[in-house]
Amino acid sequence: MASCGKQSKTVKIGVVGTQDQQIWESVAKKVKKQDNINLKITTFTDYNQPNRALVDGDIDLNA
Repeated sequence: MASCGKQSKTVKIGVVGTQDQQIWESVAKKVKKQDNINLKITTFTDYNQPNRALVDGDIDLNA
């Protein structure tokens, strides 16, 4: 469980499609509550876009 006073961290994740986005929104709620991590979800329209965004540093993770 997140400790009081612990600074939050934002992690940007890229996903493809609305189904992946829905899954990650559920995960985002859980990690915010438990670990004080804010997941910023960016949805892409094809599978190459998140890879490019990751290489460019626009996102931290891709799914």
